[in-house]
Amino acid sequence: MYEAKGDRQRALADYDQAIALLPRAASFYARRARLKQAMGDWDGAVADAGEAVRLAHRQPEYYVLRGDLLREKGDLDGAAADYDRALELDAGWAAAFAGRGLVHLLRGREDEAQKDFERAIQARPELKESIRQAVEKLRQQASGRP
Repeated sequence: MYEAKGDRQRALADYDQAIALLPRAASFYARRARLKQAMGDWDGAVADAGEAVRLAHRQPEYYVLRGDLLREKGDLDGAAADYDRALELDAGWAAAFAGRGLVHLLRGREDEAQKDFERAIQARPELKESIRQAVEKLRQQASGRP
């Protein structure tokens, strides 16, 4: 509730309380990870995503979450491993293809990136625009443009 209102500190306290009450609920760790990311606490976000993975190791979405966080932190090997694991669990998980495609792009592997982007869009056509925006953002960052 507080998160929707933009009160991140209260939202964080709510997630802390929810986790204290239900410490095995991976979804609370995932939500708190996203909140910590928004607050700039990258290490805390990765730790919470890791706990979600530990608690629900058969759920690809938690690997994708941690992969996204690791990619943003610059840990491309860790991110790629998480995306690969998500795809082992569900060979059609579009977000894992999209994330892995971004890792390929960051490594300069444009052909591999394109293949993963195509797989992501084939699985979920509505991702086309968000992938395009992410690619454009990466290209702008690489060229030093804002």
